[in-house]
Amino acid sequence: MKKIEYLLSVLSLMLVLVACEKSEKIDDFPLRPSKLVVNCYFTPDSIWQFQVSKSLSVLDNANLSLVNGAKILLYKNSVLIDSTTTQNEKHWYEIGENLPEEGAQYAIAVTAPKFKATVQASDKLPPRVPIESASITVIDSSFYTSFEPDGSYFEWGMLQGDFNVKFSDPANVKNYYQLSAYFFDTIFMDETHTTYSLAKFNLSVSSDDPMISNNSANSEGSLFLSDELFDGKTHTFALHFNDTNAKKNRTYHLKISSLSKAAYLYRKSIQQYQKSKNDPFSEPVQIYSNIKNGYGIFAGVSSSEKTVAL
Repeated sequence: MKKIEYLLSVLSLMLVLVACEKSEKIDDFPLRPSKLVVNCYFTPDSIWQFQVSKSLSVLDNANLSLVNGAKILLYKNSVLIDSTTTQNEKHWYEIGENLPEEGAQYAIAVTAPKFKATVQASDKLPPRVPIESASITVIDSSFYTSFEPDGSYFEWGMLQGDFNVKFSDPANVKNYYQLSAYFFDTIFMDETHTTYSLAKFNLSVSSDDPMISNNSANSEGSLFLSDELFDGKTHTFALHFNDTNAKKNRTYHLKISSLSKAAYLYRKSIQQYQKSKNDPFSEPVQIYSNIKNGYGIFAGVSSSEKTVAL
């Protein structure tokens, strides 16, 4: 009896070892051919810029590969208005004429050597929604004074509070928004503080306002919302912030971006991806794309800003 149990144990172990030796080969994974990837956010106050690259396999660790020799046709309300094959120093394609206009329907057709399919996309530029008023409510703060060798000084510390942003939503139109805040500060390039540069810093904001369905910020510290709950109404949003390196003379820039539906879905999917990429138990997130025969985003964004200072 003991011999039989022993033989069964050995047989079970051999089966486990054989099963463990079986593994998937890299050749077993399907490799799809590369497609064109086109990215373009168009705004009413900047020229057209397009990044054209190619998609990579999930098994490919290569860096982003930009595509040269592409041709981009630009349409406005179904009429061809411009084209380009010109790239700038960063290898982005540019069109300097025919700046985007609010309310117009734009479309692109992109071709490139070694790619058979023509990439197509279309979107509208939503109108700006101005910020009617903006203010700061200070909840907590503490500041300290630092003296420099030359006798000058500055005050810095911590500031916790709310940005109060008021705007009116256009009625009977589906609108999508992105709310954000940023400031400019000096970066010293050397230890003597004689060489410096001015840099932009995004400030993370959050909200418990019921009008905002997802009250957590994305990787850039901004919030997304639709007008589903306040269509055609005027509303003031309280955006919580915590500036851990505040200065008493700091000016904050509050920005409201009016997004097309494509821009909203794309940026929301990026937000969800950023939240889940380090969580092994989360569901895979598919990045939204409105590009036909390829990948990427072609979407309109219009922004308005107001500044508030302590």
